Amino acid sequence: LMSAGSQVLPKVLPKVPPKVLPKPEMPLPKGTKLKNGMTGKKLTTYAIGGPVPLFIEIEEEEALASLVKLMAVRGDPFKVIGAGSNLLIPDEGIDHWVIKLGRSFRFWSQVGSQVGKEEFVVGGAMPLITLSHELSSLGFSGLEFAGGIPASVQRRP
Repeated sequence: LMSAGSQVLPKVLPKVPPKVLPKPEMPLPKGTKLKNGMTGKKLTTYAIGGPVPLFIEIEEEEALASLVKLMAVRGDPFKVIGAGSNLLIPDEGIDHWVIKLGRSFRFWSQVGSQVGKEEFVVGGAMPLITLSHELSSLGFSGLEFAGGIPASVQRRP
């Protein structure tokens, strides 16, 4: 693991699958961690899967926005994941960047307070069971089904 100040998106990473083409080095935004040697086993609740050689963990919302822009400029394919629950990575690994949302994306807040029409903002790495328990303790209902589901909240397009 390298310190955030000195990290760059590398031209070539060790053991990069052949579909990923070398790109010029570019500095990573502050709040990101480039990690080598990641595998599906380390990233998912199922603890299975092959190499994930192109892996970055993000701790700040601004860093995520900057990194997505950087990936777009470079033309690099990527996927964003939450806590890695209910995620399967093939044994042969994957050939694109994986951006994992860090602990700072485990949050929720109420933004609407009209009775019967409450609204919440929930971070993309917030464990569903934790959200369910916390909202239930405040008298909200509707997520009780999530009590035993290992998942984090994510938006799917």
